[in-house]
Amino acid sequence: MVKQDSAETVVRFGAFEANLRSGELRKHGTKLKLGDQPFSVLAILLAQPGEVATREDLQKQLWPTDTFVDFDRGLNKAINRLRDALGDSVDAPRFIETLPKRGYRFIGAIETAGTVDPPTTSSPYTAEIQPPATKVTDKQRGATRQRDSIVTGAAILITTIMVWWFMQSSQKPAGAGPITRSSLLPPLHTSFVPYSFALSPTGDYLAFVAEATDGSRSLWIRTMSTASATMIAGTAGASFPFWSPDERRVGFFAERKLKIVDVAGGAIHVVADAQRASGGTWGSGGVLVFAPDVNGPLYEVADTGGAPAQITRVDESDGLQGHRWPVFLPDGRHFLYVSFASGLRTGNVSEVRVGSLNSTGDKRISSESVRTVAFALNHLFFVRNGMLYAQRFDSAELRTSEEPIPVTDRDVAGPSVFYPSEFSVSQTGILAFQSSTDLASQLVWFDSTGKESGVFEGKPYFDPAFSPDGRTLAGSCDQSNNGTLAICVQDLTRGVTTRLTAGPNDRFPVWSGDGRTIAYSSNGAIYRISADGSTTPVLTSNRGTPTGWSSDGRVLSFGTHHGVVSLALSSFTAAEPSDMGPGAEGQLSPDRVWIAYIARDGLVIQRFPELAQRRQITGPGASQPRWSRNGRQLFYIGPEKKLMVVDFDPSKAIVSSARVLAQTRIIASSLTGFQYDVAPDGRFLVNSLNSNAAPLTLMTGWADRLRQ
Repeated sequence: MVKQDSAETVVRFGAFEANLRSGELRKHGTKLKLGDQPFSVLAILLAQPGEVATREDLQKQLWPTDTFVDFDRGLNKAINRLRDALGDSVDAPRFIETLPKRGYRFIGAIETAGTVDPPTTSSPYTAEIQPPATKVTDKQRGATRQRDSIVTGAAILITTIMVWWFMQSSQKPAGAGPITRSSLLPPLHTSFVPYSFALSPTGDYLAFVAEATDGSRSLWIRTMSTASATMIAGTAGASFPFWSPDERRVGFFAERKLKIVDVAGGAIHVVADAQRASGGTWGSGGVLVFAPDVNGPLYEVADTGGAPAQITRVDESDGLQGHRWPVFLPDGRHFLYVSFASGLRTGNVSEVRVGSLNSTGDKRISSESVRTVAFALNHLFFVRNGMLYAQRFDSAELRTSEEPIPVTDRDVAGPSVFYPSEFSVSQTGILAFQSSTDLASQLVWFDSTGKESGVFEGKPYFDPAFSPDGRTLAGSCDQSNNGTLAICVQDLTRGVTTRLTAGPNDRFPVWSGDGRTIAYSSNGAIYRISADGSTTPVLTSNRGTPTGWSSDGRVLSFGTHHGVVSLALSSFTAAEPSDMGPGAEGQLSPDRVWIAYIARDGLVIQRFPELAQRRQITGPGASQPRWSRNGRQLFYIGPEKKLMVVDFDPSKAIVSSARVLAQTRIIASSLTGFQYDVAPDGRFLVNSLNSNAAPLTLMTGWADRLRQ
């Protein structure tokens, strides 16, 4: 018999509890990380214990005929994740048995209990038949009780599943269709590059950037009615694709240029320069609006080329950094974009604004403090604290109305410092996003020679940073798998993780020289906190991203100052940092005598703090410099995500030629903060694209909520 909690609809088996109402799986009361599709498979199997759920049945229930995904790979991935969560084995299953070429069945024992009260009212559709009285033996009574227990248990289990599905559907408005979620996998031997995918206006196509095992990236186009995708030749290093209104061409950024590719013919045209691109959009009149840099204004340019013209104005006196991620409205004249502020200017770090062609004037639409905005179905879409929201927007009056409503749970992966939120929505109501439960990255060990040596056993971290003694790892973690990023530290000896901050967007921890304090970034400002969590966060700087500590206890950082990315030092006595000049990602040598940083012309080393004896390491394209613990080697990420190294003689300021140490799959090589670190023993820990090829999540049917 199923032990059922009428309020929670819980099915128990072994050490596990499946909450069919909330979609949660727990083991001994601890919530396990499990995506929607694996849980849906579990619910279907629990509904018919001991019976075969064929692959065809699972496909019909989880992937309707109008959802175009690679079903076989998607189902296999869901089953594997479910087995991982249950600690189950294919060869010796305890819960899920595989029947080759047929399907799966649940073989575990459903917990019995005699505490479930039978219904107090009979069904109006069932006649009550009174059998004649007969004499029943004790043996017959026992057999009858056993049979009735099985029948009752099965009936209650089926009722439980029906209640779950009813509660799911009852949350939809009248007339709404079912909401369908499915997984979309990248091409074989590739991974989706985070932040670089776009549905076409009709939702018939998906443009995305995929990365191969050698670190090379290319633009791909997938027709959603098929399970295959086509790589577009000549698009090496592509990022941030966006569609033309007629879906015949795709704009993208590569090699510091804005480019256009003809999807059918493959011809590629360079349209404009784009040093550090931050998005583009294509209007119906053949005009592109794009952000050529993370700082500064937006520009417009004809899709046939020509000189770009500034189309928005950044008021430096207002503390603004720049305008990013534009998107055209239906009239082809107005466009939305996100205006980013410098730190704590207004308590928010970004605003949604609307501009228009042939004018540098704009209008504030919302101060939701979001990373990206989209427009479809007469609504604005944005992510806040891991949840995708929709808010009604009048594109003629250029104003919002009504309150934002959630479209997803807190399930959208959190963006990095300069990147957009990971979602795309078509004008027909198809939604694609990177789920925080499908981690796109994992920490991978490399030995001192550059050979990959295994996956880090512990909490998934972004922004890894070893303590000075190497015993503790700090990072940005999402412990609840809901898009909330906080600073966590893990004792590498005991395997114990401590969450230091509350989030929701705390990133880039940096240890002080004595290992007692950590500085970190939170919503554009810098805070510090005791590494043992004994103090509350204290504001250190009102802007910037921390990268190190000077010998006198000041925090080294980089951020925007008067429209330029600059290095800065922050003391604990003044929230306004002291600027050092143009540069990014500064790293102080262990003795605090030298600084390596990204200058306009590439990676350089200079004496600190006077910035003398400049030594050029490499040209543009390098990122994330890190020193060895003895200060005699400098590592950095080069083109195609190669981990590079140069030898450095600090007494003579002599630098050797660069050499390749390893080919990595680091999640991104620039504008993502430091995504690797060097341990005291010379090993490297790299935040790498997941070798298991994390899928994108597709969702349909949700748009009926907006229409209602």
